[in-house]
Amino acid sequence: MLFQLQTTLATLRFLDIVDIIFVATLFYWLYRLVKNTRALGLLKGLGVLVVLNIVAHFMGLHTISWIMQQSVAVLMIALPIVFQPELRRLLEQLGSGTGFFSSRTKISKEELTSIVKEVVIACRSMSRRKIGALMVFERNMKLDVLSMQGTRIDGLVTSELLMNLFYPKSPLHDGAVIIRNGRIETAASLLPVSQNRDVSKELGTRHRSALGQSEESDALVVVVSEETGQISYALGGQIHRGVTEDTLRTVMLSLLEPTPSAVSSLLKIKRGESK
Repeated sequence: MLFQLQTTLATLRFLDIVDIIFVATLFYWLYRLVKNTRALGLLKGLGVLVVLNIVAHFMGLHTISWIMQQSVAVLMIALPIVFQPELRRLLEQLGSGTGFFSSRTKISKEELTSIVKEVVIACRSMSRRKIGALMVFERNMKLDVLSMQGTRIDGLVTSELLMNLFYPKSPLHDGAVIIRNGRIETAASLLPVSQNRDVSKELGTRHRSALGQSEESDALVVVVSEETGQISYALGGQIHRGVTEDTLRTVMLSLLEPTPSAVSSLLKIKRGESK
């Protein structure tokens, strides 16, 4: 085995090194894509089989190597089925531009600051009154399907309009508000509920919907709990509960229109949360 390894290293070409780096980068990208999703377990299992296959090949265990190769072949067929949401997300990311409102109306930094201010004011008011709210902010990946499901609003983002939409007696208070191009596009949109079994049982439907949408897109989803009044946000398949107004403001500014100062503040907040 050691001799074979030495022979392989001796015959290694520059293009082989580039090939290895490319494959490693691809696997790392795939890992980041499926992190905190149900597909991660299958990816780990596939990795174990690949490693065992390599070890069996170098040790001359032909039967085990053949079994591993067949298992990997079966898993490769199952991958497109199990990874369907993740693959769709990957393809949408590849086909989209960069930055908030990319390939759409570009809003100014002042307009974004005003929008964030109105959202924070609305969240503060609804939090105090314990009014449930669910707001989805489109980023790189388009949310056309969600917009088609909801009731069209096409209004400016103001705290008054947001509170009126989520008022318990409003016919549009159930579901989510979709915000894109700097405007409230639709209300009462239905979001996919997260199927992650590791999610806390304390989370209600509103929070699970926020988590589910963040698993299927790169959208930023803001939630106000009607039970506790807590403000939370979901992003990338993770939910951050009980955030302050300052944290919400920093997160929105840094994620919806990145600036060096906002990103720096966000990193400081992340470090504080990890301690």
